[in-house]
Amino acid sequence: MKNSFVIGITIFFMLNISILSAQWERANTGLIYNGNYVRFILVYCMDGNNIFAGSSDGGIYYSSDNGSNWIAKNNGLNDTTISAIVVNGNRLYAGTEGGMYLSENKGDSWEKILSNFTISTIAFKGSKIFGGYFRWIKISSDKGENWNTISLSSKLINIRVLLTSKNNIFAGTSRGIYFSSDDGGSWSTISIGIPDTISVKFMTKYKDNIYAVCAKNEFYLSTDDGVSWNHLNNNLEDAAVNYLAVFENNYYLVATQNYGILISTDNGSNWTPFNDGLNNLEIYTLGINDEYVFASNNYGVYRAKLEDLGISSVNENSYINNLNISPNPASEVINIRIEGLEGQNCKLTIYDELGNPLSGAFDGVMTSDSKTINCDCRNLVSGVYFMRLICGNQIFTRTFGVIR
Repeated sequence: MKNSFVIGITIFFMLNISILSAQWERANTGLIYNGNYVRFILVYCMDGNNIFAGSSDGGIYYSSDNGSNWIAKNNGLNDTTISAIVVNGNRLYAGTEGGMYLSENKGDSWEKILSNFTISTIAFKGSKIFGGYFRWIKISSDKGENWNTISLSSKLINIRVLLTSKNNIFAGTSRGIYFSSDDGGSWSTISIGIPDTISVKFMTKYKDNIYAVCAKNEFYLSTDDGVSWNHLNNNLEDAAVNYLAVFENNYYLVATQNYGILISTDNGSNWTPFNDGLNNLEIYTLGINDEYVFASNNYGVYRAKLEDLGISSVNENSYINNLNISPNPASEVINIRIEGLEGQNCKLTIYDELGNPLSGAFDGVMTSDSKTINCDCRNLVSGVYFMRLICGNQIFTRTFGVIR
């Protein structure tokens, strides 16, 4: 590893041996556009080994093998400057300079559902789609057939990120955080514990916590669904943070413009660089699945194993409080109890041990009435089965048994 350097205070090399010996590898096979490697600005992990990468000049690329090989997925995609990729159920949405596109077949073909409006960020709440740019938010409640336009402010602001929680939707802007508790009908600024004009660069969720990365690398945390915020000391004064990922046990991972990838295992008090194998330290974003973390920059996409960073699982990075199965094993009916997903678009599917889908137990918006799902398993033979719950970009798998 390289020698330690100063970011506000000295960065201490305090991670374990497995982290210190790990390194990035390029994952660029097929990422060529006009004879050059594509400049990627985001990586989105859909499910399993399926990964999408959006570029600033070559459209969207897809990998089904954790980034080992890529192919372009631009059929019907007339705007190749990509600023957002988001999944909702089995629908893939892309935000571009020319509008919003929808694919219902993993990018094999695209349909333009919003024209003549740049989309830089996309979010979902229930059946509604939100797309933001500048001070405007486009809202559709019919899968993009019709759109309403809302202006957050008469002031000159720039919406940088939209984020949904259990009850609210948030807009992180160049002049503060706005929120709506009525599905986008009305918006207000947040000022409890955070300046109402602070410049927000990025927002993310971990369990019931909401994090905001702001100008001058200030981190703020809300534990009450955005009502109030606390400032977090992170000792990152000199690093320009583009992306924050939060994991179990106070584990932070950040992508920066000038110091590459930094890791903290103590809530941001100390940081270590994780850059071996990177040929450029300007990192735009991170994508994370169950096995790898992906980083994008001007030279394409890189990947490193999560276990090499000391991260055992990303399923805790969710807004699900409980996913309980009973009885397990079962012989007739399995009761599935889900907490923390009200208002979210979800799909629950049962698979056999070979990965073949057997039935769709649930597909729709989760309400208080649908938190308990009863699955009839009387037609299943004895054995081990899996259920997969997909909610937005969150994927959860549980195992259960059937006995006869």
